[in-house]
Amino acid sequence: MPPLKYHIVSRIPYARGLGSSSAAIVAGIIAGLVLAGHRLPVWGSESLLQIAASIEGHPDNVAPVIYGGFQIGIHNGTRWLTERVPTPP
Repeated sequence: MPPLKYHIVSRIPYARGLGSSSAAIVAGIIAGLVLAGHRLPVWGSESLLQIAASIEGHPDNVAPVIYGGFQIGIHNGTRWLTERVPTPP
């Protein structure tokens, strides 16, 4: 594969705890999978979450990037699980 050059514009401020690094991690994983021609299962194993959380060390910011909303995460000894927490309108 030839070298790639890309330019990214992110409107997420960095160094503010808003998940800019997590957004970059998830985007990089997806881009790499697409370029390599790989697919991940969507339902059941949450493969993208597991990969991203292993890079970030926890799902605190990668889960909202992937699923949106306010997420809470727990590790069950085998894998990360997350659930969206309802917030008032």
